[in-house]
Amino acid sequence: MLILFLFCGRSGLAFKYQLENGSVNSGVTKLGAEVGALETTSSTQTLTTLRQVIGVGNVGSLPGNATYTLYNPGTNEVSFRTLTYSP
Repeated sequence: MLILFLFCGRSGLAFKYQLENGSVNSGVTKLGAEVGALETTSSTQTLTTLRQVIGVGNVGSLPGNATYTLYNPGTNEVSFRTLTYSP
């Protein structure tokens, strides 16, 4: 399965960032059972297909404004919306 989009929900931002030819390094460090013991795993993936990292937005970061992301899996189209409301 080829994954073209990574949706991020913790940044609180609405954004679209394109990753072109290159590579992505990722890693996870876990605390071990013993004090001070660390276990680190990492991997590198070479990108040959355009991929995108999408920030899905937030509600309440700015009082009265909510931003959100719409994704159409049929067309791979991403769009952003802003909604104003009374806090």
